[in-house]
Amino acid sequence: MGMKEDLEKLNKKSTKGFHKIRNYFVYYVLKNEKFQKTITKIRTKYDIAPRGYNYEEHENYIKNSHPFIPPPSWNPKDKDTVLDSIRDEIKLLCKEFNLFDPRWYEITWNYLFYNNADTSLDLLLYDYDLCEILDVPEESFIQQDPEFGNIFKELDINRDYEFPVAIRISPYASKRGILEFIEKNSKFIKRIQEKYKREIYLGKIRKRNPLIQKRNEFIYKNRHLPKKMIVELVKTIFRGKLIVGYSEISKIISLEEKIRKEV
Repeated sequence: MGMKEDLEKLNKKSTKGFHKIRNYFVYYVLKNEKFQKTITKIRTKYDIAPRGYNYEEHENYIKNSHPFIPPPSWNPKDKDTVLDSIRDEIKLLCKEFNLFDPRWYEITWNYLFYNNADTSLDLLLYDYDLCEILDVPEESFIQQDPEFGNIFKELDINRDYEFPVAIRISPYASKRGILEFIEKNSKFIKRIQEKYKREIYLGKIRKRNPLIQKRNEFIYKNRHLPKKMIVELVKTIFRGKLIVGYSEISKIISLEEKIRKEV
């Protein structure tokens, strides 16, 4: 499958967030005078072709090489040191335009050397969105307040496992976009939830009528008594309300025993 077919396949999966960030880069960043001046300055400083190198001639080379590999025709002295310097300058340039994802470094790198951003954008950012799901424990996304960190450590409290799914939201994401993102990724979110679920009954215990709960606890407390006596005691103590029969007493005792064992 060629590059063109790859892009067509990927674009079918692209998100609204991808199109927003792509438009921002293509129609704002690349047209920005400061961005272009910085690119020109870097090219001049490191003897890179003024308009970059021909992308089509290097297409297979780019596709089959590692990221941040310059064209073979560019071969300055002390190449490794120069490459490190270029990477540092690209990182600063990306940061200035609020492009923090590491993929932006590669996209800007390709633009610097090949004057082409479209292909890199489509290949590297097709799944980009203005929201992001994190498997928190797996990502070791732990942030502790220095003042209270030791206390949490001593108590062995790790809230990463209490809230193992995190959704990062860009300040530019709309309410509609956030809801669509959650809906679209609900199965993936569910998989992470299931991964960290333990046998606790959070959300499974229904709120009971306080009087019924009090009666059930009374029955359980006196389960050693004959059922006939329990029936009469319930009638007397609860003044004829919440009357139970023999079979109900057995069910109530069984339910209360189950709850106590499970908790």
